[in-house]
Amino acid sequence: SVETVIVDSPQRLAELLVGLKDTQALGFGIMKNGLAAAKVVTQDVLAGLKDTAGVIARTREHFEWPAGPAWMMIDYDPRPKTEPLSDDILLGILVEVSRDLAEAPHVLAHSASSNIYFGDEQLKGLGGRRVYFLVQDGRDIPRAGKALYQRLWLAGHGYIAISAAGTLLDRSIVDAAVWQPERLDFAAGAVCD
Repeated sequence: SVETVIVDSPQRLAELLVGLKDTQALGFGIMKNGLAAAKVVTQDVLAGLKDTAGVIARTREHFEWPAGPAWMMIDYDPRPKTEPLSDDILLGILVEVSRDLAEAPHVLAHSASSNIYFGDEQLKGLGGRRVYFLVQDGRDIPRAGKALYQRLWLAGHGYIAISAAGTLLDRSIVDAAVWQPERLDFAAGAVCD
């Protein structure tokens, strides 16, 4: 199920992040047609339903960026085989390539795959992070994200990774695939067996 929640300050977002259950995820787009809550099914299931009232699929057909304040999520993953950037260095790089981010309210959080413990034993230390910036108009997030990604490359923070199949992959310190209104952010932490 999906529910629209108004998160209008960094404090409120931080509280929401800390309170997430491991069965919950965040999304930063809103449902189209003014829906505040809906049941989510796959596209195939939706296509087979006779009554689709209050039922949607997690697709661009059903989600959009809000016209007004919104949260732009930046997903930082360390380059393979390198030490993760510190919080200050990561924020410094983002502000260096986009000065407007220096003034934007933000929340910084660790990725779900960081700081994994088994009792007192640390199995995985610091890794990726999320930086959530409050922006004036959510509809501008795809353009701003693309510009940020390109500026990071120009500033020397891009690289080519080679996949297991030998494909050249265009990468940077931020994930360029997250600026979609239907995208989920699994921010609740990891559950490991």
